[in-house]
Amino acid sequence: GRALAAVARRWEPVPAVEWRRRIGMRAVAPPSSHVDERGLPTLLDEYEGQPDGSRGSLAHGWMERIHWLGPDGPDLSCEREVLDAVAIGIRRSVSDDEARAVRELVTRACTKDIADALRPARYADWGCDRVEVRNEFPYVVRSGEGLQRGRIDRLVLGFRGGRVVRAEVMDHKTGAGRCDEAEYRRRIEPYRRQMAGYRRVVSAMFGIDASAVDTTLLMLDRGVVERV
Repeated sequence: GRALAAVARRWEPVPAVEWRRRIGMRAVAPPSSHVDERGLPTLLDEYEGQPDGSRGSLAHGWMERIHWLGPDGPDLSCEREVLDAVAIGIRRSVSDDEARAVRELVTRACTKDIADALRPARYADWGCDRVEVRNEFPYVVRSGEGLQRGRIDRLVLGFRGGRVVRAEVMDHKTGAGRCDEAEYRRRIEPYRRQMAGYRRVVSAMFGIDASAVDTTLLMLDRGVVERV
């Protein structure tokens, strides 16, 4: 209705070819920046691990290769592929200790609540004809501040009658494993703004109401699924 049209005007998808034509237009940071509204780090230190971000990159490398989680957990046979891809990104080889630590982290995380979040049964009550997963989903949108380009870690789309009617945005987070509950709550609060940005992007791209887009954090160190 009128509210959706207003959202679409503010968050208009931009085709990749138009992005290239408009390259001189001011680009703004995607909502995944790990800072709060004051510009202070949230989970940044724990997210990065090493200064080049290897820990977070490795965890994301594992998670982006999970389409639907099988009964035996992550497919460990793809580790070489994960390590090679991350090595290109951080411009160095991943040490054996780093590789083992993150492999164990992801394997441990993909149990219980997080495991359930990565399986089709989670979406049974959507009443959709089919449900699809899009990992590392790229987008370019035009907002009031300029062009915004980014990626969504995991986007689950529910189709009915050939069109998207429901969606869930999932973002993988490392860090916060050693926080007490009060500190943990304080430190994840800024991510509400990030996820609200993703909700607007998905709503505009697929022409669905923002209320049909769920937003969820998968907190890997804590093994927790956070609806935000």
